[in-house]
Amino acid sequence: SMPSDVEGGGVEWEGQPVVGFRPIGYLDSCFLEKNGTPRQGSVAKTSRGTVDVNFGTNPEHALSGLKEFSHVWVLWLFHDNGNKTLKAYIHPPRLNGERRGIFATRTPHRPNPIGLSLCRLDNVEGSVVHLSGVDIIQGTPILDIKPYIPYCDHEDASTVRVPEWILSPPIPPLKVEFSAGAQQQLEQLMATLRFFSSVQEVTQAITDVLQGDPRSVHLRKKGDLSSTADKRFVFALDAVDVTAAFDESVVTVPPTPNQDA
Repeated sequence: SMPSDVEGGGVEWEGQPVVGFRPIGYLDSCFLEKNGTPRQGSVAKTSRGTVDVNFGTNPEHALSGLKEFSHVWVLWLFHDNGNKTLKAYIHPPRLNGERRGIFATRTPHRPNPIGLSLCRLDNVEGSVVHLSGVDIIQGTPILDIKPYIPYCDHEDASTVRVPEWILSPPIPPLKVEFSAGAQQQLEQLMATLRFFSSVQEVTQAITDVLQGDPRSVHLRKKGDLSSTADKRFVFALDAVDVTAAFDESVVTVPPTPNQDA
C-alpha cells in the first residue's frame, strides 16, 4: 500500500519517488455529492463554491492581487472516487459506449486523480476565494489556484485539433420545465440557501445541470433515471433536494417529497 507519510523528500514506493501534496483548503460547494455535479464547469456557469485558503500565518497575503483576474485555474483531488479499479480504456459519456484510452479522456479515475477546473473568480474576501462555474463537490481538497492568463492559456482556434466526438454531444440540450409546486418549494427554501440569493438564480443553476443530462450513459441507455423507486433522478444543490423526470427532450422538475424549508 502507499506509505502514509509522503510529505518531504526521500520517500519511495515500488522503487519510485513519491510526491506529496498538502491541500491549501477544501471547497465549500453548492454540489453536496457526485450525483448531479456537472462533468465540466462550463456546463453550469451559475454553480458556486468557496475556498477558505489555509497557507501560512496570513493566507490573505498569498491572495494579494488575485482579484485583479476574472478567472482562475483550480487544481484539486478526486477524493471521493471509491475503490474503483483503474482501466486503460474508458467509456466517455459523449461516445455513447465507445472506448478511448484513459489519457485521451477526462475520467476522474486516473493514476494520479488530480482535477483541473477553469472557474470564474467572483471575489476574494480575506482568505476566502469565491468561485462560480464549479464542477467540484463539497469537501474536495484544493491543491492550488492559479490565475487564468489568456495570452498563454488560450490557443487560436485555427491551431487546435480535437476529435469529432468532442464537438458532438450525444444529445441536444434538454428543455427543463418547473412545475408550479416546485417553484413554490424553491421560494419557501430561499432562507436556507447559502450560495444563491434569488429564486431565479437557483432555478437557473438547476436548469444548467439538467439540460446537459447529468445521467450516466448506462442509465440513459438502460432507460432508468436513477435508483429511486419511482424512477426519478435525484440530486442535491445547496439546500435543495432536486427531483427530475426525463422524457425524451424534456426534463420536468416536480415538487420533491419531504423537502422541508
